[in-house]
Amino acid sequence: MFVLYLYTMKQKKEFFNISLYVVFFFVLMLFTSTYFVIISTHFNNPVARLTKDYVVYGNGDISTYYTAEEIDHLNEVKELFGNFADILKYLWLSFILVIYFFRSSLFRVSKNMFDNAFKLTSIFIISITLVKLILFDNLFALFHRLFFTTQWSFSSKSLLIQLFPMSFWMRKTFDVIVLTFALYFVVLILYRKRLKKK
Repeated sequence: MFVLYLYTMKQKKEFFNISLYVVFFFVLMLFTSTYFVIISTHFNNPVARLTKDYVVYGNGDISTYYTAEEIDHLNEVKELFGNFADILKYLWLSFILVIYFFRSSLFRVSKNMFDNAFKLTSIFIISITLVKLILFDNLFALFHRLFFTTQWSFSSKSLLIQLFPMSFWMRKTFDVIVLTFALYFVVLILYRKRLKKK
């Protein structure tokens, strides 16, 4: 961005700091939205409800409904979700600590400085999101290759696939994106209103 060339070294440091804060806040909203969408999803099918309870809360017995390979995969999903929930707690703790210890500097940022950082980071975030949507199938497969060691690809006859088809994950991904950006823009716009003009 051309405006960076007009900043002093101190201003550049401030610009990159606020950019990092904005990115961090987006990640926090992304994780929070993902968690909320998962736990708030309602299923009419009793087996799907049981599966969600098993993965999210560790409740129920799914052994009578799924094959051994599907159960192995769901156990990994349960473990991954538990780790995800822990990461979300640490992100919120970090956010609270940042607000507590750096609140004075956060509100000393000028609106002009924030606007430039916000525009740059938002362009980057939106670009990444569009790529994710365009390459959803490939990224979905890559995610499973990276985080799962058991079998994760099943035939269309699999009960797991019938209950949770690709279209389901695409809808939930869209829900997460909409909620994330809604929180991201609303909160940061409210934050901007408290900043000084120059």
